[in-house]
Amino acid sequence: MKVFLEGKGLDLTASTRADFSDVKPDAWYMPYFNFAVEKGIIEGYNDGTVRPGNNIYRGEMAKIASLVMNL
Repeated sequence: MKVFLEGKGLDLTASTRADFSDVKPDAWYMPYFNFAVEKGIIEGYNDGTVRPGNNIYRGEMAKIASLVMNL
Protein backbone atom coordinates (compact mmCIF):
# COMPACT_ATOMS: atom_id res chain seq x y z
CA MET A 1 0.00 0.00 0.00
CA LYS A 2 2.85 2.39 0.82
CA VAL A 3 4.29 2.03 -2.67
CA PHE A 4 0.96 2.80 -4.33
CA LEU A 5 0.13 5.77 -2.10
CA GLU A 6 3.57 7.35 -2.38
CA GLY A 7 3.59 6.71 -6.12
CA LYS A 8 0.47 8.87 -6.41
CA GLY A 9 2.07 11.66 -4.37
CA LEU A 10 -0.94 11.92 -2.05
CA ASP A 11 -0.95 14.02 1.12
CA LEU A 12 -1.34 11.58 3.99
CA THR A 13 -0.99 14.08 6.83
CA ALA A 14 -4.60 15.28 6.98
CA SER A 15 -6.13 11.84 7.50
CA THR A 16 -8.22 10.95 10.52
CA ARG A 17 -6.66 8.44 12.91
CA ALA A 18 -7.91 4.90 12.38
CA ASP A 19 -8.26 2.73 15.46
CA PHE A 20 -7.06 -0.85 15.12
CA SER A 21 -6.41 -2.86 18.26
CA ASP A 22 -3.35 -4.54 16.73
CA VAL A 23 -1.59 -1.41 15.44
CA LYS A 24 0.32 0.96 17.71
CA PRO A 25 -0.59 4.62 17.09
CA ASP A 26 3.09 5.45 16.48
CA ALA A 27 3.73 2.61 14.00
CA TRP A 28 5.64 3.84 10.93
CA TYR A 29 2.86 2.66 8.64
CA MET A 30 -0.02 4.30 10.56
CA PRO A 31 -0.31 7.33 8.20
CA TYR A 32 -0.83 4.92 5.30
CA PHE A 33 -3.46 2.93 7.20
CA ASN A 34 -5.23 6.12 8.31
CA PHE A 35 -5.43 7.42 4.74
CA ALA A 36 -6.50 4.06 3.34
CA VAL A 37 -9.30 3.65 5.88
CA GLU A 38 -10.52 7.21 5.36
CA LYS A 39 -10.66 6.71 1.58
CA GLY A 40 -12.30 3.27 1.78
CA ILE A 41 -9.27 1.43 0.42
CA ILE A 42 -9.07 -0.90 3.41
CA GLU A 43 -11.58 -1.70 6.13
CA GLY A 44 -9.87 -4.07 8.50
CA TYR A 45 -11.54 -7.09 10.05
CA ASN A 46 -14.77 -7.32 12.03
CA ASP A 47 -12.83 -7.84 15.26
CA GLY A 48 -11.22 -4.36 15.02
CA THR A 49 -7.87 -5.59 13.72
CA VAL A 50 -6.04 -5.12 10.45
CA ARG A 51 -3.39 -7.83 11.00
CA PRO A 52 -0.41 -5.94 9.59
CA GLY A 53 1.93 -8.93 10.04
CA ASN A 54 -0.09 -11.20 7.75
CA ASN A 55 0.83 -11.81 4.14
CA ILE A 56 -1.31 -10.01 1.59
CA TYR A 57 -3.08 -12.03 -1.10
CA ARG A 58 -2.83 -11.20 -4.79
CA GLY A 59 -6.52 -10.29 -4.94
CA GLU A 60 -6.17 -7.93 -1.97
CA MET A 61 -3.17 -6.26 -3.55
CA ALA A 62 -5.02 -5.87 -6.85
CA LYS A 63 -7.99 -4.28 -5.06
CA ILE A 64 -5.75 -1.83 -3.18
CA ALA A 65 -3.86 -0.92 -6.36
CA SER A 66 -7.09 -0.39 -8.28
CA LEU A 67 -8.64 1.81 -5.60
CA VAL A 68 -5.51 3.91 -5.13
CA MET A 69 -5.04 4.45 -8.86
CA ASN A 70 -8.62 5.77 -9.13
CA LEU A 71 -8.14 8.44 -6.43
